[in-house]
Amino acid sequence: MRSYATEQRSLLSDYLSSRPDVYLTAMEVANALEPKGVSRSSVYRNLLALEGQGQIVRSAGPKGETLYRFCGERCSDHIHLQCERCGRLVHLDEEETRAVAAIVSTRDGFELDATRTVIYGICEDCR
Repeated sequence: MRSYATEQRSLLSDYLSSRPDVYLTAMEVANALEPKGVSRSSVYRNLLALEGQGQIVRSAGPKGETLYRFCGERCSDHIHLQCERCGRLVHLDEEETRAVAAIVSTRDGFELDATRTVIYGICEDCR
C-alpha cells in the first residue's frame, strides 16, 4: 500500500509540475488524474502532503475557491498577478514585490506573505 500512495503522489506531483504557472482546483486535478487511477480522496490527501513539504502553494481564488500551484524556485518570495479570464500567471520580480510590500507595510503595518499573494485582474491579451 505504501508504494501505491507514493506512486499516486508522484503522478500528482508530475501533473502539477508540468503546469507551473497554472492555479488548479483539487477537482480539476482529480478529474485529470482519474483516468490514471488516482482517486479523489488520494488527490486531496496528497495535495495536503505536498503543501506540507513546500512543493505546492495553496491560495484562495477570485471566487473564494481553493487553488493549488506547483511551487518552483522561481516562485518563492514574490507576488503573482493572475488573469481571471485565461489564467495566465505573471511573476513580479523581487524589486517590484519589495516595493509593494513596503507600501503595504508603511500604510497599514501589514506584513505580506509574498509566497501566497496573488493579485487578480485581466491581462493585456484578454482586455
